[in-house]
Amino acid sequence: MMHPEEALRRAMRAWRLIDDPAPLGATKNLTRRCRDSRGRRLLLKCAPNPLDRGITREARALETLSGLASDFFRVPKVIGFDARGQVLALEWLDAAPSLYARQQQRRRVPMKVLAPLGRSLGVLHAQTSGSAEWEWAAPPPEALIDCFVWTRPAFATRLCIDGMHLFGTVQANRAAIAGLIELSTAPRSCLIHGDAKALNVLLPRQGPGVWIDWELAQHGDPAQDLGCLLGDFTRCHVAPESAAERIDAATLRRVTHAVLDGYSRERSLEPGERHRVQLWIGAYLLIYAHVLVMADGVASGLSNALLERACKLLAEPA
Repeated sequence: MMHPEEALRRAMRAWRLIDDPAPLGATKNLTRRCRDSRGRRLLLKCAPNPLDRGITREARALETLSGLASDFFRVPKVIGFDARGQVLALEWLDAAPSLYARQQQRRRVPMKVLAPLGRSLGVLHAQTSGSAEWEWAAPPPEALIDCFVWTRPAFATRLCIDGMHLFGTVQANRAAIAGLIELSTAPRSCLIHGDAKALNVLLPRQGPGVWIDWELAQHGDPAQDLGCLLGDFTRCHVAPESAAERIDAATLRRVTHAVLDGYSRERSLEPGERHRVQLWIGAYLLIYAHVLVMADGVASGLSNALLERACKLLAEPA
């Protein structure tokens, strides 16, 4: 089994790339900026664990989605993929901050981009709906929402005391558990991004937003992508981690309207899907609360606020 660093060096030699050092944001993958023989900048990604197939999933998704490029939908171009070493080479997008970074920099939500982003998700879901070719994108094993419903011993042993309390609070709420079960059994009708948060969409100077990091792409419920994106903004209202993140209730309503209005221009949401968008928002907040507790080792005001709102959203009837 090849070491990830060696896999990166091997791919660079094979593709005749040279280092083009640049500060890159924190990521679970090994990443490096390079240049090819024509001077083009590329981004190399390599999974730190050779058994992690997320890079393969991303490469497959990007290669098959390249034909969907339009005025409202764009993904990074794949330059090369080394399946043996799990190394993916992508086009480098200059001067393209993420939606999250733009919000942080300006201390307000860039409202003009939200309807087009909603529309881009509508394009993705409408154009991949009902196609058997997406069956390869089976959901990753051990989805976290399933662990809240059916906690496995191997998972429970990794929880801290406050993490166990968080899980116990959710499992004691029958209505919230019913909401999570509805999500885990939701129809899977199209290809979804699987992690459509504000950090995973870049905003170039021209053209549509670019959805990146497709390692969780899967054949799934379209409401999940909308719930993830709107859940990210809901978190900034319920439990912002900085003053730059904070948004008020009126702004959150405008964000929700813009995203859903843009989405509806490409694909109509069925009544059951609309309810599941709300449930997925709750699931996103719940997962974020879990991440905070596990990162800090203890519960906090932020994680408790997210847990409370998550349970409320998950428990509300259709």
